[in-house]
Amino acid sequence: MNEILTSEQLVAMLTAIAHPLRMRIIAELAEGRVHVSELARRLGMSRPLLYMHLDRLEKAGYVRRERDPSDRRKVVVRLLPNEHLDAQLAAAFGPFGADMAKIAARYTPAEHRAIADWIAVTTEALVANTQRVMALDQAETTGRSK
Repeated sequence: MNEILTSEQLVAMLTAIAHPLRMRIIAELAEGRVHVSELARRLGMSRPLLYMHLDRLEKAGYVRRERDPSDRRKVVVRLLPNEHLDAQLAAAFGPFGADMAKIAARYTPAEHRAIADWIAVTTEALVANTQRVMALDQAETTGRSK
């Protein structure tokens, strides 16, 4: 029987994948196991940096490092199946997905495009104005420190 994750456990697991580089690592490993040096090359990062991210992913139960059976000098990394987390996420977010699908079904493809356009342009306006306000705050802070 699957044990229910506490909110703290779920946060810890999700935090482990909250970094963009760790998401890229997982995406690369979704295609199969990879030598560490090859993974570092594909991602354009140093091996020490890759090892730091792999440590966090391994601790959270997402990946495992092992010696290559054909060349024991090399280390391969593989993505671990995580049926427990998959079940927890499905239970937590499945109803939300079903609700969103029902809402989306109410609109025509043309309305979906209009909604997507509105979201895109309002997001651009929000980002631009947030940057503008932050620049004003930085200018004010800089002016006070002189």
